[in-house]
Formats: sequence, structure tokens, C-alpha cells
Amino acid sequence: MDEQARWRVSPASALAELAPPFAPNPWRSIWFSPRLTVRQLIEADGRPSWVPVFFLACLAGVLNVLNEQWANGQLHVPILAGTLATLVAVGLAGQFAGAWFLGVYGRWRGGVGTAQQLRIAYGWSGAPGAICFLIWPLVWIANGGPVRGFPSMQTGGQILAGVLYALTIITPWWSLVLGIAAVASVHRFSVWRAIECVVCVMFAVMTAFVIFALGIAGMRAVV
Repeated sequence: MDEQARWRVSPASALAELAPPFAPNPWRSIWFSPRLTVRQLIEADGRPSWVPVFFLACLAGVLNVLNEQWANGQLHVPILAGTLATLVAVGLAGQFAGAWFLGVYGRWRGGVGTAQQLRIAYGWSGAPGAICFLIWPLVWIANGGPVRGFPSMQTGGQILAGVLYALTIITPWWSLVLGIAAVASVHRFSVWRAIECVVCVMFAVMTAFVIFALGIAGMRAVV
């Protein structure tokens, strides 16, 4: 198989790009129609912002930490505040620096997306993770309190809490899958090439973090 054939967009994907325009609710449609939803979002006037999705996802991460503290009988507000600040800082860095890198690398690999389009696409791909902000309170209500691992599944409430708790584990991974599909849609190339782009961005981010950490450690050693 030659290189061009390997990365060619499938006929089904091409037909999806040519589908009649519609006005989706991205909170619903992004789950199972990410490519078409993203195309609509980046082409529409007055598109909904990705910012609420981003902050809800950050708050969902804080609720995850809150559940662990609550289950251990120790609530530390400074840790919760620090978790929120870290998630916001790292998330915004990923949204802006990551989108820029995805744009540069993706265009080098034959894509057409811009950093702004990629911010919209990747921001909305976090919608499943953001939904966890609503799921965690339901877990606590159904279980009668925090959960430590999966509930024992002895009562109807515990079974419901177990199902909801499983969603808090699955949805962030589903956001990653949607993010890959979103990158493919924006750049108008295959999912495999989108995976390549995302992996390269993750590698670049981890490399930068290691260099930064080593620099801080070196400065402390000198001082």
C-alpha cells in the first residue's frame, strides 16, 4: 500500500463532510458524531464557546479529588483549590500551546486546520468529561455518601452509584477518543494521522515538563 492510499480519508468520512448542514446541540451530538459536529462548530456564525466545557471539566476533576478526601474523612480546602488552579493552568496551556502545535504539525503532515479551529474542536471534545461535574453529585446521592472504589452493589442505590461511578472513569477516555476524531475533522485527514499528531503533542508536552522540572531542580541545587 502506497503512502497516499494509506492516509486517504475513507469514502464514509468524505460523505460525512458533504452531509447537509444542520444545527446540532454540541453537548449531545459530539458524543457520537464528532467529525460532523466539529465541522459545524468551526463553520457556524455565533458558535457556542468551548470555555464553559473547559471549566466544567476542571470542576469535575476537583469533585473527583473531593470524593477521595471525603471517603478518607479528611477535607483539605487548600488541596482542592490547588487542584483547580493546576487543572486550569495546565488545561489552558494545552488549549493554546497544544492547539498551536497541533496546527503546525498537522499542516506539515498535510492538514489544513488552524490553531483557533483546533481550540474549538478540542475544547468541545471534552464535553463527556465535563458531564462528570453533574455525575458526581448523583453518585453521592445514590450511594448515600462518597465512594471508595466501586460500591458493594448490594442495594439498588449502590448499583446505580456503581454505574454512575463507572461513567466518571469512562467519559474522560471517551473525550480523548473524540479529541482525536476532532483533530482529524479539522485537518481533514485520517484518524490514524490524527493519532500521530496527538501522540506527538503529548510527547512534546511531557518533554517540556521534564525539562522545566529538571531546570527547577537544578536551580534549587545551586541555591
